[in-house]
Amino acid sequence: NRLNGGAPYYNVCRTKDDKYFSIAAIEPWFWENLCRALDREDLLLHQEAQGTKRIEVEQALSEAFMTKTREEWFETLKDANISVGKVYSLQEALDDPHAQQRGMVLEIEAPGISEGKVRQVATSIHLSETPGHVGHLGSVTGQHTANILAELGFEAGAVADLVNRQVVQ
Repeated sequence: NRLNGGAPYYNVCRTKDDKYFSIAAIEPWFWENLCRALDREDLLLHQEAQGTKRIEVEQALSEAFMTKTREEWFETLKDANISVGKVYSLQEALDDPHAQQRGMVLEIEAPGISEGKVRQVATSIHLSETPGHVGHLGSVTGQHTANILAELGFEAGAVADLVNRQVVQ
């Protein structure tokens, strides 16, 4: 399928700084812009290449994208009118000022962990009458171990032994 990484023009690409960005050059004019931005006009006629030619196109793009950082490619491709987006790590997503301004980052009380609070990505659904929300955090590791083992028939002493031997938390 060409929309799940099966096409060189619609994919996630690795850069020189070991970060990633996505491109979506489906329309022929986006593909033309991409080839020109890469100074690879020899690829213009090969947007829908198959077989070994497609592998050559993929290799050419991969090699080109390894010559600059994610930030450099983002600016270059954005300025060339190409659909491009940065692929963020979780930390980058949480630190992004735009995400924070849009209410996309939550800080939630988290009893049971040393920090006391957890920052996480919020729901992207912002409806006026039925806004999305995070109801609760997931469980802390080991929080329900004793109850689950008891339901499975383990005696309290056996559970304590497993915890002491660090078999379970």
